[in-house]
Amino acid sequence: MKEQANDVFEICTYVDGLEKKIVSMTEELTSMQDQIKKMQEDTLINNAKKALTEAQERLNARCEQIKSQVFEIKVQVKSTAKNIVDETKAKGGAALYRGTEFVGIKKRLLNVRTAVFRLYENYCKKMMQHDIIGLTKAA
Repeated sequence: MKEQANDVFEICTYVDGLEKKIVSMTEELTSMQDQIKKMQEDTLINNAKKALTEAQERLNARCEQIKSQVFEIKVQVKSTAKNIVDETKAKGGAALYRGTEFVGIKKRLLNVRTAVFRLYENYCKKMMQHDIIGLTKAA
């Protein structure tokens, strides 16, 4: 009988030890799940930051390109205006006809204006996306 009691006691001790191990494993699994969630959130934030950085770089490059185009047009306008004034002084009416060439620049200026407007629209969209991502993260 004493031997059976010892066996029962050993079984109870073993079961108690298993229960403690299961509780410990459950806590460890919960901790691992929390770490995985945090890693996923960090990845989402990093991806959003990376996308915004890339968009910013593209917008900056496009701004520099447009700035360069505007500078070229400005130089061309100055040059053409100077030539027109010089020719008008020299040739009078014949140079006036040459003035109509100046109007040809208008199309390029409109193209630059359209490009700047599109760039601004893209910038606004990216900022709205950034705000939405921030709001989603905050919720």
